Amino acid sequence: VVGGAKSAVEEFVISPQAQNERQRLFANRKPEDQAPAEARLSWEAEARETHVLPEGTTITPASADGVAGLWVTPANPRPDAVILHLHGGGYIAGSAFIYRRFAAHTARAARLPVFLPDYALAPEHPFPAGLEDAMTAFTWLQKQGFDPSRTVLVGDSAGGGLALSLLLKLRETGAAMPGAVALVSPWTDLTVSSPSYQTLRDADPVISQHRLRVAGRVPV
Repeated sequence: VVGGAKSAVEEFVISPQAQNERQRLFANRKPEDQAPAEARLSWEAEARETHVLPEGTTITPASADGVAGLWVTPANPRPDAVILHLHGGGYIAGSAFIYRRFAAHTARAARLPVFLPDYALAPEHPFPAGLEDAMTAFTWLQKQGFDPSRTVLVGDSAGGGLALSLLLKLRETGAAMPGAVALVSPWTDLTVSSPSYQTLRDADPVISQHRLRVAGRVPV
């Protein structure tokens, strides 16, 4: 720490609940070389054990013109807008099921229904399969009566990078754009070259430079 200033991590005020979750994540940190299939299974199993949804939340399976997904609806939704959430997972893992709790809390706070698509994952379905599924889901929401200007695009981690890719595709094709975008720690650099991977490696219980290189197939 230069000049006695606090680090970026130390500046945050962390709640006791967040501290407990951080400790749990460190205690259950997965091997860095975990195969995609194994990572998916362990993440799904953890979601079944730990996920408690806000009271009144309903989960409904849906197909967005062939792209499977889940509707996550709060107890008192507004009818005039919708959220499209693209989940994280390094483009090789994650699912609508795993992210239903994340989406449920977002839905409750915004009082909006959330659609979580199960977009295609690598390595079985390489780029641009996931992007094409995201585009299909966005277009399908319009067919359900949701105006693009009243659609909020949300993406976290790899889903954040995918959301940015979707925005570029919409612009390139001249399609209508979403009314708002929210990105949570988006993965925007698949070269994994930022020095923060080293400076913050002991502060992050989930992400590591090696793990992202494995996900993105970037040589070490």
